[in-house]
Amino acid sequence: MVNSGFSIVLVIAFTVLLCWNFEGILEPILQQEGMNITIGQIKLWLPKIFYGFIVMTSCMTSITSSLISLEGKSYLITKSLPVLPEKILLAKVFMSNLISIPIILVCDVIFFVTFKISILDMVYIILASILVPTFTAMLGILVNLKYPKMNAISDTEVVKQSMSSGIAIMIGFMIGSLAIALLVLGHRDETTIVELMAFGIGILVLNKTLKTYGVKRFKEID
Repeated sequence: MVNSGFSIVLVIAFTVLLCWNFEGILEPILQQEGMNITIGQIKLWLPKIFYGFIVMTSCMTSITSSLISLEGKSYLITKSLPVLPEKILLAKVFMSNLISIPIILVCDVIFFVTFKISILDMVYIILASILVPTFTAMLGILVNLKYPKMNAISDTEVVKQSMSSGIAIMIGFMIGSLAIALLVLGHRDETTIVELMAFGIGILVLNKTLKTYGVKRFKEID
């Protein structure tokens, strides 16, 4: 979990560092020659910066991309349980969210209290903190179902060296980078709304895929 969810550690570190000594970090940078940006101007962009950071780190947090492979030889026991496969898969998504979302929301609250941002920005950040980890968790479990590694010698091999982990992180990086690029180019709240709607629609599509293709792959894996 620590290896797969290391981006969550970055969220905690970034939030604490930002809220503890914001001006102290920026002053040496802003004093450099050619820097015509003030701390006040950066504060105006701070909600978008924090939002973008949450999106990127959440996209690259792929706990579920190794959960099927980690079961290894005990996977047959999981398949024999008197529980619908789709419920087992969704339970893994829920478990991932239970680890990541509360931590991100706590960091959100610390950021809100420290910088007293607008209610609208709070809503955007909170929605991103819920939608993006859910999207990533569903994507990760589907990738792992597609490329399982059931004969790994150790858990480290599954998490750090398996194809599913690498693909999930790469896809997450590309989606996160695209979201941030659109945010920078858009400069408007409409861009953020469109992004959040896209993640919401993505969750619905992945949920449907999980209940069809995901269940099929769950039964096929030996």
